[in-house]
Amino acid sequence: MAIVSVTEDRVPQPGKETPQGREYSRSFKVESDDPADTAFAIFNHSEIPDVYDHHPVDTTTKCMEVVPTQVSEDGLHWVVNVKYITNRDTSQTSDSADKPWHFDPVVSYRWRQYRKDFYKSFAHGGTADPDGFTDPRVPLNPTTGVDGADPIGSVENSAGLAFLPLPSIVESNLVIIVNRNEKDSQFDPSEMCSYKDTINSNPLTLASIEILRHEGLMKGISANPRFTTLGVRYWAVTYEIEIDQKTHILRLLDQGYMKIDPAGGDGDYLIIKDSNEVDSISQPVKLNGAGAPLDSGEEFMFFQQQKATNWDALDLPTSHNP
Repeated sequence: MAIVSVTEDRVPQPGKETPQGREYSRSFKVESDDPADTAFAIFNHSEIPDVYDHHPVDTTTKCMEVVPTQVSEDGLHWVVNVKYITNRDTSQTSDSADKPWHFDPVVSYRWRQYRKDFYKSFAHGGTADPDGFTDPRVPLNPTTGVDGADPIGSVENSAGLAFLPLPSIVESNLVIIVNRNEKDSQFDPSEMCSYKDTINSNPLTLASIEILRHEGLMKGISANPRFTTLGVRYWAVTYEIEIDQKTHILRLLDQGYMKIDPAGGDGDYLIIKDSNEVDSISQPVKLNGAGAPLDSGEEFMFFQQQKATNWDALDLPTSHNP
C-alpha cells in the first residue's frame, strides 16, 4: 500500500548549457507494493524532488518538471524523470514575465458609504447670502436657492440649539486600491503593522488624487505569496486607502448633560454647574460639557484616533496610469 523503494539512476545524467541557462535531467527507479498506487504517491514521496527544489549540485537551477511513468505490466515499477533549469533572477534576464515585480501597479477606485451626523447645511432654498448659503430656519423656496461649495449653515431648532440627537445622513468616501507585485528580498511584512490604521501626516498625491494631511486612512495592507514560472517567489501586495476630505480627525459636538432649570422666575433660565453655582440668563443657550454657556467658537471638540505617519517610504503610485 506504499512506495517501498526509490533508487536514483546515476548513469546517464544528461545536461545542457545555452545562452538561456543550464538544464539537467535526473532519473529515479521507484517500486511500489500496490498496483493501485498512482503518480500521486510518487509526487508525495520524500525521496522524489519537488517542483522548485534546487538541483543538489548546481543550486542556480530548480526542478521544473517531474514525470512518473509505469514500466511494468504489474503496475509496481516506475521510472521518474526530473528536469532542472536555470533559476533566472532579475540579474540574469530582462524578461518581464519572469520579473512580475517590474509590472506597473494596478489602481482601482470604489466608494464606501457611511452614516454621519448632520450639523451643517448647504443653501438649497429661502434667501441665500452672497456666498450661496442660507439660514436653514428660513422657509425653503427651491426656485430661489443657490448652491454653495461648503456647508456652513447650522442645523438648529427655533431656539437656536442643535437637535439632540443630531440628525444623520449617508455620505461616501473614496477608496483607492493599489495592487502591485513586490520582490521577495524587498518585501517587509512589518509594514503591515507599521502602517495599518494610520493616517497620512503629510500631503501626497495618490493615483492622481491630491490628499491633504490627515485625509487618508490606511484601511488595510494584505500580501500573498506568488511564484514565477521559474520558481522565483514574489508577493502580491494590496493597499487600501480611504479618503475623507473632512479628514479622519474625530469631531464631536461639545454638548453636556447638565440641565437648564426654568424655575428662575420672570422667564429667566438657570444654568446648573458642577460647582452648584447658578447663573441667570434671559434666553436659551447652548451648554458645553461642563454645563457652562457654549461660546460660538467652541462648538466642536477634535480628537485624533489614528497615528499620523509619513507614507513616503511606501512609494505608492502618484498616477492612476503609471
